[in-house]
Parts: sequence; C-alpha cells; structure tokens
Amino acid sequence: MQPKDITFVIPTNKPKVETVESIPKECSFVECREYTQGKARNEGVKKSRTEWIAFADDDIKFTPEFLAYVIQLANNNPNSIIGLQGYSPSPYLISRFMLFKRSIYDDIGPLKEVRHGEETEWCVRAAKKGYKLIAIPRESVYHYPHEKGKFKNEIKLIFWLLSLHPDLIIRGIKKVIYKIQKSSDDIEYQS
Repeated sequence: MQPKDITFVIPTNKPKVETVESIPKECSFVECREYTQGKARNEGVKKSRTEWIAFADDDIKFTPEFLAYVIQLANNNPNSIIGLQGYSPSPYLISRFMLFKRSIYDDIGPLKEVRHGEETEWCVRAAKKGYKLIAIPRESVYHYPHEKGKFKNEIKLIFWLLSLHPDLIIRGIKKVIYKIQKSSDDIEYQS
C-alpha cells in the first residue's frame, strides 16, 4: 500500500478542516457533514473508492513520517486495524486516526450511527471477529485543543456499550481478577 491507496474520511461541521493540511496530495479525502459521527463515517466509506480507509477527526495534524510509519504497520499487518490508543482502561482504538482495509469494514459492518462512541463499539465487534487492533500512542498526532464533553456522557457511553455487548462485563471482571492474581505473585509477597 502507498498513500495514493488511502481515502481519508473526515466527519465535520466546521468551516475549516485542519486535518486536510496533513493529508498528502496523492491521497483522496471525503469530508462528511452528516449529523452524527457514525453516519458521517459510514457515508464517507461509501463515497471512497480506495482499498484503504483512514478515519481522521477534523482537528488533527500529523507528519509525513507518522503516515509512513502507519503505512508500514498496515503493510506488515494487512488484516488489522491500526489506530490511536483508547483512553485507559479501554483496550480499543479511537477514531481520531484509524486505518484499515475496506474488506475489514465490510466484514464488521457499518458503525452505529450515534454521536459518540461508535468507534469503540465497532472495535468491540472487530475484536470479536478476530481482527487485531494495533494501538499507536495518541500523542503521535497533534490534536487541536477544544472543549471536552461532560463526564456524564462517558457514563452513558459505557451503559450503551454494555447494553450491546454485555460480555464486556465478564471480560472486565476477569481482567481485574488477573491483575489481583498477578500482583500477589510479586516478589514482595514471596517468602
């Protein structure tokens, strides 16, 4: 894959889209101005004509070296989804920047057409289908500052995800138990 094989899908309602300045000239991009991010991303995928799709928020900046690194990761892991790491303790990716093959999108299905959290739910489905999620540090791209959402929105998102994927509760409990067991194996507890 080369940059020309990527279409950037950018959901936005802003008059100036900062991200466009970072996209190489040989890449195509689609700005989608639909109401929800999920719907905008789905529409962008439909409009794109390349094998590779990159989701990008409208307020990021990245270097050519970053994109070259992501392309190298994609070439070495073609059946993976590569993106920025989610917020701890989530093992999923965020769509501020995310790259994948169109065939992966087709296999997983479209994103839920909601305002926030659609990429997390999509990554949950991807992981259940066996796709590897490759996380890159969020600091790899510059994110222009803006007002953050309220914490109560995050609580709603968690309940929404759990309503769609109740098995995440069991996975979370197993993870906590594993960490407790691992901590009791530490040297300080050995005689």
